[in-house]
Amino acid sequence: MTTAGGWRRRAVERLPALRYPNFRRYMAGQVASIAGTWLQTVALGWLVLDLTGDGSAVGLVISAQYVPALLLGVWAGAVADRFDARRAVVGLQVLLGCQAAALAVLVFTDRAALWSLCLLAMVQGVGNAFDQPIRQSLMNETVGDQELPNAIATNSTLVQIGLILGPALAAMLIPTVGIGWCFVVNAASYVVMFVAIRSIRPGEMIHRPRATGGDSSVRAGLAYVRRHGDIRLMLMVLVAGSLMAFRLEVVLPVLARRGLHGGSGLYAAMTVVRGVGALVVSLHLASRVGPPPLKFLRRMCLVLALGSALAAVPNTGVALAALVPVGFGMLGTVVSTLSLTQLLASPEYRGRVVALWFVVMNGGVVVGALLTGSIVEHLGSRQSLLIGAAMMVVVWVLLGRAKRVLTIRTDHLTTNVNGGSVARVHQRDVE
Repeated sequence: MTTAGGWRRRAVERLPALRYPNFRRYMAGQVASIAGTWLQTVALGWLVLDLTGDGSAVGLVISAQYVPALLLGVWAGAVADRFDARRAVVGLQVLLGCQAAALAVLVFTDRAALWSLCLLAMVQGVGNAFDQPIRQSLMNETVGDQELPNAIATNSTLVQIGLILGPALAAMLIPTVGIGWCFVVNAASYVVMFVAIRSIRPGEMIHRPRATGGDSSVRAGLAYVRRHGDIRLMLMVLVAGSLMAFRLEVVLPVLARRGLHGGSGLYAAMTVVRGVGALVVSLHLASRVGPPPLKFLRRMCLVLALGSALAAVPNTGVALAALVPVGFGMLGTVVSTLSLTQLLASPEYRGRVVALWFVVMNGGVVVGALLTGSIVEHLGSRQSLLIGAAMMVVVWVLLGRAKRVLTIRTDHLTTNVNGGSVARVHQRDVE
């Protein structure tokens, strides 16, 4: 019979980031936090649809959640490059937990309205604007640069486990005890994350260089990105995907109810199936050493395009099956761009570069949720999926044209990371 020690050794061999005790502590909190966040995402989308019956309203609330992150994200990156990430993350868990508790109170007192949901979504957005880049900085400091790609992939694996557990729990809670309890459970998940971050030992952290003086400004960070065409290209890929192809939180509720004539159970099942596909690719990436190669990113764009096109087929079974490659391609694209964006940046600029990655991602959510909500309402959910598929085909073609230059750069980056050196790639801009 396999012993616990033998299982642990094999896990560390497959996921080398788990060698670091601080990373294991961080991950323990992430499991609860991510599952709670996805539980709330499903519950909030269904609550808005119940209150308004309007797909555009779902897009409005989703956009309200990401507007603050769009406006404040770059400054959050400057904070991440200058201050103690552990203490900042602890404080942010308090803010986000209070926001989830406020949503529960509104539902239990029958005072939930579109305006109040938008307001609380914006409060969550303020917390997330700082939480996202600072958490990435904290995770980097638990493992260092050499294991950072594996840490990102391992974290993504937990995100997908949370994507499965959260909606599955929502499917049980919404029809039994009600939507309000979904927000209560999410509030409790922030308590777990708070305790986990507090347990991280500062003496065991791998501190990266901090930006000082003029180099620590937002302007210096933006100038750094302008000088590096490879980073800009990763951000352009993210823009294209996040505008339409990633906006399933807007499409799926309407597709489940109107397109496939189902209920909250079908919506949750669709979200879970997408999570299964994403979990598969995240496990693959977590077993790799070094950042994903450029050809993998291209393949993920194509898989996402094909899956989105199949999901538009007017058949419940086909649509559910197609969401597996959709999750596969979407997560693969996101993790690839995040890993490469971080490692292509010098450590003292990494917080601001990662924050800009999140600004682009969140900007795509803001604009994409409104755009997708409008398309879903006027053209239909299937047409929205087909437009997203077409955009990813265009990205696949553009990456192919830049393949010769970028392959050299990403191969050099992989050599640096695998050799244990700090990844500081200073290349000329893409022509």
